[in-house]
Amino acid sequence: MFKNALIISPEFGLAKGGIQTWAFYLKEMLRRKGVSVGVFSPREPSFSGVVSLLRSCFFINSPIYLMTWKMAVVAAPSVFFRVLFRKRNLVIFVHGDDFLNVTPIGRALLRFLAGLSSVILVSNSHAVAELFYDHYGCRCNYIKRPIVEAPLLKDVPEYPWPSSCELKILTLTRLVKRKNIDSVIAALDILKHERAVNFHYVIAGAGPAEDSLKEQVKERGLCDCVTFLGKVSEGDKWALMKTADLFVLPSLYVKGEGSIEGYGIVYIESNAMGTPVISGDTGGVCEAVIEMETGILCDGSAAGISQAVARYLECSFNRQAMVAHADRHSLDMQVFEGEII
Repeated sequence: MFKNALIISPEFGLAKGGIQTWAFYLKEMLRRKGVSVGVFSPREPSFSGVVSLLRSCFFINSPIYLMTWKMAVVAAPSVFFRVLFRKRNLVIFVHGDDFLNVTPIGRALLRFLAGLSSVILVSNSHAVAELFYDHYGCRCNYIKRPIVEAPLLKDVPEYPWPSSCELKILTLTRLVKRKNIDSVIAALDILKHERAVNFHYVIAGAGPAEDSLKEQVKERGLCDCVTFLGKVSEGDKWALMKTADLFVLPSLYVKGEGSIEGYGIVYIESNAMGTPVISGDTGGVCEAVIEMETGILCDGSAAGISQAVARYLECSFNRQAMVAHADRHSLDMQVFEGEII
C-alpha cells in the first residue's frame, strides 16, 4: 500500500459537477485509508497544490489520479517519468462528455494515453466504458460507480412547497439543452391541461437555457405552477429532494455535441432522500436508475415524460429500497482494487 497520492481535477468540491464531486470523495476515501493526499486544480491553484504537483515528478511510486484525461497536460512531467520507468500507477477517469466530440489532436492524445501500459482507465458505468471502446479501441480496466454521501433523512428539514399542490415535482441541474427541461415543461403542459393533474414544479439550478425555459413556461400558461429557484445551497438541495414527490431529469444523448449522462449522481442523491426519479434512457443512466424500483426510464419526449408521470401516479415506490440503492454508492461501500488504491 502506498503512502502518498496526488489527485488532479479541474476543480474540487460538492455542488460543482460530477467530476468535481467524485474527486472530492476520492480524496476522502484515500485519506480514510491512511494515504496522504495532495490535490491540484488548474482553475483553483494553491501553493500546496503546486508543491504536490512538483513532488509527483520525483515520487514516482505514488499514484496520480487524473479526473479527466485533459489533466495529463497539466501533469505532463509526472506522466513522462511514470511512463519512462514503467510505473503502472497513473489512473485516468473517463465519464462520457470528456472524450466525446474532441478535436483531432485531443483524440490522438487520448488514444496515446489510453494505450500506455502505465495507465489504468476507470469508467463510471458500463455504458460509458463501451462507448469509450467504440471510439478509441481500448477497454477500461475498472467500472466504478460514483461516490455519493447523503445526510441522514432524519437530519434533513422539510422544504416549504406550496400547500395547495398535490404533486411536488423537482428538477435540480445545470440548465443546458442536454438536460431536456423544455420537454419536461411540455409534458407538464399536457398533464395540466389534458389530464388535470394538480402539481407544482420546482426547477433548481442555473445555466444558459434559463431564459428560454422561463419564456416557455410563460407561453404555456404555467407560471402559477412552476418556480425557478436558481442555484441552491447544499442544505436546500437535500431538503428539496426529501420533500419532493418526484424528481424528473430526462437527460438526452446529444451525439452532435458529444454530450451524454455518464451515470447520474443526482438520481442517487434523490433516492437517498427516498424520492423516486424519472430519467432518460441513454448512457449510464440505465445503470443508475432501476426501473420501477428506484424510478422510471423514458425516451425523453414530452409524451414519454407525461406517460412516466402517469405511471408514477398509478403505482407506489418502496422508500427503503430506494435508500438502500443509494447507500450502495456511499464511501463505506466502495471497494477499489489493489493497483488503484
